[in-house]
Amino acid sequence: MSGLAFEQPTGGFVFDNCRRNEILLNNGVLPGKIHKTGTTIAAVTYKDGVVIAADSRCTAGNIIFDDNVLKIHRLSDNIYALGAGTSADCDFQTRLLESQLELLKLNQDRQVRVATAVRKIQQHLFRFY
Repeated sequence: MSGLAFEQPTGGFVFDNCRRNEILLNNGVLPGKIHKTGTTIAAVTYKDGVVIAADSRCTAGNIIFDDNVLKIHRLSDNIYALGAGTSADCDFQTRLLESQLELLKLNQDRQVRVATAVRKIQQHLFRFY
């Protein structure tokens, strides 16, 4: 076995694509045309929790349909979902999941685990795959 080992990043931003882009530019490859692709959602973890953020515009290409769309959906006291795509679908799916999680919380008399929410939405969406 050789002395080379794969080094797994320990976290944070990985600059591999930045280095790749720099090498491509130095070799004469021109960058592609930049275009806006839609929703911006982000989440950052820190020692005591998570910060989540989302833009509030509903667009299709260059057309802005609405400037005040909620893309952060509360599923339970400890679980939130960020939505991208057709807002009506996101709203319906998150309301459905929120009600199921609330029933589970009432039946179990404790907070619902994130893994439970993930499993429930996977089972629901698998029907459409």
